[in-house]
Amino acid sequence: IGIWAFYYCSNLSGNVTIPEGVTSLGEDAFSGCPDLKSIHFSSTVDSFELVSVMGCDALEVITVDPKNPRFYSSGNCVIEKETGTLFLGCGGSVIPNDGSIKKIGYYAFGGSNSLVSIVVPEGVTYIDGYAFASCESLKRVD
Repeated sequence: IGIWAFYYCSNLSGNVTIPEGVTSLGEDAFSGCPDLKSIHFSSTVDSFELVSVMGCDALEVITVDPKNPRFYSSGNCVIEKETGTLFLGCGGSVIPNDGSIKKIGYYAFGGSNSLVSIVVPEGVTYIDGYAFASCESLKRVD
């Protein structure tokens, strides 16, 4: 799915499933979809290029197919298995506090206007640039 494929697609609403066979998502592929409620990534998704949820204010659920060899989801976050990097979160995210998360990636929550508070668990050793950029409703980070 190319960059900006569904950028500011105001008619895109409800639930989106990235189908089997899709291997990568381009930058801002779903940014600006205010009525998008959930995204499910298939087992074949292997790369994200700054897939932000900027302007996806209704997005509360993010899941990854359990058969995906590279990524998994927990607490409505997309996490890389090998590095423990949290790549994508949303307003409904709760960062897992089981010690698996080592890094919050570049722009991971960027533009998530529905994110009000977040707890960064012990074990996170690095928060990349712009991880919480443009989170206009974010009031508290513990």
